Amino acid sequence: MNNKRKFTLIEVIISVVIFAVVATTTGVYLRNLLATVNEPGELIANSNSFRSIANSLRNEFKENYVNDLPGFKAIFETEASNSSNRFGGRYSILKNNYVEFNESSNTYIENSVASSNILLVKIKAEQGYEEATIVFIGD
Repeated sequence: MNNKRKFTLIEVIISVVIFAVVATTTGVYLRNLLATVNEPGELIANSNSFRSIANSLRNEFKENYVNDLPGFKAIFETEASNSSNRFGGRYSILKNNYVEFNESSNTYIENSVASSNILLVKIKAEQGYEEATIVFIGD
């Protein structure tokens, strides 16, 4: 007599079901893991894009608006909401005020009128969490 034990059909089906559940769970986990791996690359790309916007703002001011601080303030406000603006990307304006520095206390006072030749600008990237504060000093 041959006493070799063989797998029954139920044992095979249960094994296939267990394998399918483990494979599905592993696949979902790996897919989520790979999705988060791309996030740092996107953050770096957004950071470079935001840095490019800040550099474009500085260059635009130096080339065209050193003697026209109110004109630069107006262009800067107009271009912020424009998705295809001259500065290369979208940003939100957090602060855009004229300031006067108090040298004795190392502080500044904000003004709403152009009584100062110093413009303090604070912008936030449309995508991401970066913020930049830039001081423009006119002639």
